Amino acid sequence: MGRPIYFCDVIVSFYKGKGKSPFKMRSWVMGAYDTPGTINRDPHMMNQLLSRVYDSKYKGIKKCMVVQVVSVKFLGNSFYYD
Repeated sequence: MGRPIYFCDVIVSFYKGKGKSPFKMRSWVMGAYDTPGTINRDPHMMNQLLSRVYDSKYKGIKKCMVVQVVSVKFLGNSFYYD
């Protein structure tokens, strides 16, 4: 049958620069999971978010975390992720 694919609108918390307080940003991600805990564990979905949050020339430590899923849209089933 395949694995379901979701389009998620998420709120991401990340650090940038020398400041100790985290920033929050609203972004989107596509993948097989739809909860914050499972999105944080999936390396493919986190790479999508890291590429949107940090520039390719950023030399500091790159870390971000999904805090909240605002909305979820079911796109269909994919046999690629079987």
